[in-house]
Amino acid sequence: MKISLSLTQIWTALILFVVIAPATMVMIWYGHQLYDDRLSHALQIERQANESLRDKIESEVKRLKTLLKNKSDPLSFLVDKPRNLKDLKEINIFLGLIVEREPAVNGVIILSKQADVIAVIEPKLGLSGDKLLSADVLRAAGTHWGFDKALEHPEIVIPSLGRIYVGSPVHHEAGFAFNIAVPIGKPARAVLIAEFDVEKLWPAGAYKDHGSKEQMRDYILDRRGSLVTAIKGSDHKPGDIMTHLAIVRTALINGKWPADVSYVGVTNQPVYGTLTTVPALSWTLVSEVIVSKITKPIREQLLKLIIFTLFGLAAFIWFALHLATKTIKPIQLICDAIDSVTKGDYQSVLALSGIRELDMMATSFNSMTKARQNAENLLREREQDLAITLNSIGDAVITTDSESHVTRMNPVAEQLTGWSLQEAQGQLVKTIFPIINATTREPIESPVDKVLATGEVVYLSNHTTLIAKDGAEYQIADSAAPIRDMDDNIMGMVLIFNDITEQYQLREKAKEARLQMQKLLDDMQTMVIILEPDGTLNFVNNTPLKIAGLEPVEVLGKKLWESPWFSYDPKLQAMVKSDITDAVTGKAILRDTQIFTLNGPLWIEFSIHPVFDSQGAVIQLVVEGRDVSQRKTAEEKVMR
Repeated sequence: MKISLSLTQIWTALILFVVIAPATMVMIWYGHQLYDDRLSHALQIERQANESLRDKIESEVKRLKTLLKNKSDPLSFLVDKPRNLKDLKEINIFLGLIVEREPAVNGVIILSKQADVIAVIEPKLGLSGDKLLSADVLRAAGTHWGFDKALEHPEIVIPSLGRIYVGSPVHHEAGFAFNIAVPIGKPARAVLIAEFDVEKLWPAGAYKDHGSKEQMRDYILDRRGSLVTAIKGSDHKPGDIMTHLAIVRTALINGKWPADVSYVGVTNQPVYGTLTTVPALSWTLVSEVIVSKITKPIREQLLKLIIFTLFGLAAFIWFALHLATKTIKPIQLICDAIDSVTKGDYQSVLALSGIRELDMMATSFNSMTKARQNAENLLREREQDLAITLNSIGDAVITTDSESHVTRMNPVAEQLTGWSLQEAQGQLVKTIFPIINATTREPIESPVDKVLATGEVVYLSNHTTLIAKDGAEYQIADSAAPIRDMDDNIMGMVLIFNDITEQYQLREKAKEARLQMQKLLDDMQTMVIILEPDGTLNFVNNTPLKIAGLEPVEVLGKKLWESPWFSYDPKLQAMVKSDITDAVTGKAILRDTQIFTLNGPLWIEFSIHPVFDSQGAVIQLVVEGRDVSQRKTAEEKVMR
């Protein structure tokens, strides 16, 4: 179904598909790119904040290690005499300073290399260091700290080798704590161990310097995936296994978590997460930021972009529609004028509208109309000349287009095919031009198809019969050739044919007569050969072929003296050639000679008779040869 659109609809479609659709696609693409860039930038900031927090934790651990190491140096002079009252008091003073200055310290203890408790301060157990402790109390304190088998603990073994040791987090009722053990003296003469409360060191949100505390969460996990620090706003407590979170499972296998992948975090809200490891403690630091905190400002920026773009599009659409309204009327006038021209009315003249481009179009249209009128008049004259020419041709002529449909026929073609031009126009040429083989009565392929397929001129065989519309049959000779344009492209085909029924019948009768003569001469026992004036064989009967064991193809077209009957003897060849030369002058030749046969040389009476036309010119030579071998034998006997 053909769709008709008004100019307004076309303008609207142009605005939609040329402006609105591309602008929308660009806006979507740019918005997507902007969203990705802003999201990547925001997540990069969170990543940097997470790494900064990790560095602070590392720095804090390093500070604590340095603190204990510095405190251990003065103690190296006191632990040599652990039962000296004065020295024990000074040791307790040093330990007390550590506890007072570091709120996160749960307690400190000094062990000898033999794992004996030298001194201990732990406020929770009432051991404040203000008095000397008995040996039983010291052993009880060692047991409480878990050093009843101290020689097996890395807190003793590693510092004894002169290195600082940071222990794994241990979960108590109050939360997680970890030990830092440093050697006392060089070489190590004792070990100073301090226990630090994780929550006091890094309370929830204490290092939050990259956003709102309500929007972000930082928490620490140990190597088993247990929560080490408390999380505000979450039901999870230190010691909880957090492996239900995908980011935690990734951390346990030392994997990398993609920053732009969201998940449900510890506060049961969609979050983006970042994880880093804290090498000093073998912990994992996880930072979570609520998705809306990241995406909300980005979406607000995108909304502003969309509003601005829509405003610009609306302004452009208004201007385009206003321009369309101003141009539709002149264009409509042009359309009406074009419609008039298509109907053959060349009197329409467009007036100028004042719009330069439309005025140029109107001027061009007026010029085109005049040129078309002149071209049609010229074409009409040429059509008439062509029709007169075709009608004057004595042969039948049919022309077709590139798809074998009839476009023209002259009266001769109408007469032979039985189709009028009005009936034949638009028909396939094979419909009005059915041809068969005159001998086999089998259909013959239309020459038009061959021409259109190969682009070459095609000629029909001599036995072509045309069956007219009324059933009449005509023997025809025809040819078909392509019609090409200036670019050598095939535009159609011209088929030219004529009625040769009478000539065909005469030719067939002549052929039949020739066959009868051939049969008659083949039955003769003498040699009969017909030559061209130059001595070339164009006919030979069967008798000379049979006695020499020859086929017609072996001698026809050759000179007589070059044929096997005479070529065995050069002198005989020269004689035959000379006789033919004499016969062409009109002289009759008669002599006895020998020819070659399968049974040896054979004597024949050899004669050549010239055949003259009506003007007395020799047109053929008839050669005869009769077997005279018996006569020759008798003559030889008489001669003896």
